[in-house]
Amino acid sequence: GSTGAGKSTLVADVVLNAQADVLYLRPLEADERGTRDCTLQLQQALVRDGIAAHTLPAPSADVPLAERARAVCDALPATTSLVIDDAHLLSDSPSTRALLRGLTARPRGALLLCGQLHRSGASTATVLQGILGKPVDVIDVPGWGTDNVSQLLFLRGSPQDPVVAAHLRKATDGHPAAIEDLLALATSAFQGNIEAALGALSGGTVASTHGAITSAHLRHCQ
Repeated sequence: GSTGAGKSTLVADVVLNAQADVLYLRPLEADERGTRDCTLQLQQALVRDGIAAHTLPAPSADVPLAERARAVCDALPATTSLVIDDAHLLSDSPSTRALLRGLTARPRGALLLCGQLHRSGASTATVLQGILGKPVDVIDVPGWGTDNVSQLLFLRGSPQDPVVAAHLRKATDGHPAAIEDLLALATSAFQGNIEAALGALSGGTVASTHGAITSAHLRHCQ
């Protein structure tokens, strides 16, 4: 799923209900070589939590990133799971390969990678399979269907018009964040008239209440 489809929300729900220790990471900005890597972030998290403060090379040490990645994998507790959100930002580098392959080779502890379309244009699952060198289990988060949208409208006290629900689902591609945006706009500017809000947004006569989310999805669907 793409931006707003509910991937991070789903991951957060999994983490909150996990009966185990979970580390959550999101790739930082690219370094001077244009590489995005989670190795140092994971090391800093382990040190911050007092898990591996004395068994890892210092962040400033002149150690190849791939070697550091292997050390970080060895230091991660066997029962601790790792979530990497926005995994589509990761670079296919020797360090990333060493880190992810080491994490998936552990006998216990899960690795959950969450991402959208990779910047290369390929699906994140395809890119990650190349990095890992083996198939991965994939769960697509495509957004809500028309029935889900109808249920939300009912819960919000809006008329359960299947045509309106279908139009709302089509305009937003079923992405929860965009749906919430449109409902907020309809309530604040159009006395709850969803079709009027959709028409105004499609025509460009009003701006989205939550920035570019809805506008981006409307452009995508047109």
